[in-house]
Amino acid sequence: MKEKKEEKSITDYVAFYVIIGVLLGVVLGNAIQNAALGILLGTSIGLASGVIQKMNKKMEKENKK
Repeated sequence: MKEKKEEKSITDYVAFYVIIGVLLGVVLGNAIQNAALGILLGTSIGLASGVIQKMNKKMEKENKK
């Protein structure tokens, strides 16, 4: 029997990618000697990639119909 996979909400994707983005931002911040700017950049990159990932999944689902 195949179990139906639970659909992830957009907040799951965004939260995951924002956390990754913050970690990336800390690294970037240390590299450019400006932690606040690095965290801001990392968070925005994470947020954008989370939204894009969710939209890609949504488009794939619609194309299968």
